[in-house]
Amino acid sequence: MWELPAYMRQLRLSDGFVTVQYLHSYMVSTQEKIMNWLNIIVLAVFVLCIMNGIRRGFIRTVAAMFSILVSIVLVYFLNPYVVDFVEEKTPIYDTIEEKCSESIAAGLEGELGEQDQTVFIEKLPLPESMKSILKESGESYGSSLADVFAGYLSSSIAHMIVNSLSFLVTFFVISLILQFAVAALDSIFSLPVLSLLNRTGGAAAGCIQGLLIVWVFFLVITLFWSTDWGRTAVEMAKENHITKWLYDSNLLLKFVSGFMKI
Repeated sequence: MWELPAYMRQLRLSDGFVTVQYLHSYMVSTQEKIMNWLNIIVLAVFVLCIMNGIRRGFIRTVAAMFSILVSIVLVYFLNPYVVDFVEEKTPIYDTIEEKCSESIAAGLEGELGEQDQTVFIEKLPLPESMKSILKESGESYGSSLADVFAGYLSSSIAHMIVNSLSFLVTFFVISLILQFAVAALDSIFSLPVLSLLNRTGGAAAGCIQGLLIVWVFFLVITLFWSTDWGRTAVEMAKENHITKWLYDSNLLLKFVSGFMKI
């Protein structure tokens, strides 16, 4: 935490009575906002991935990333079947919808026009891509009653959460299988001594890998938006310009949104 000597905190600036004490307080409060635990986690992920990329080199890091990309493509085709199974054969969807309905209904009263619906959706702690889907799908509701609108929102968000949850589980299983395959190939083919160029490329690839991990982490946060810790995590993400941009620009979530249209 930034600290200034006591005598400097009492200095007066120009002809006014503004003291450095105010500057000191502002610096402390600003730092507390910038360095919350979520920001530290995001920073640590990038640092560790870059260091690991330097250690492993460009070829091995890209091989690991390639397995992630293959996993995403496979998940894209398999996920719809997983979602159908989860929604029809398990109580997960009904449980999530009930929790969402309780959370949304608490903030709605009376009738809502289309403009009121849009304002309410904007206040939800969700990424911009998910808000856009809700607003586009809800335009036909017009001046529906609040309970009807709450039911629409809860079922829509529950469907999105089930899609995202199925995506993560399927992605994890496929990635695990491919990681074993990459490890087997790595043990078979020996690589030459890492050069500076290879290490630099590994650092860049590690940075991209860290970005993918952060986006997966933000996707998990989105799944638990209706919980206390989920809302807190979203608020922390939006306190910092960089993490806010990463949260709202989550390409992985936009990719998932491609097959979660309502």
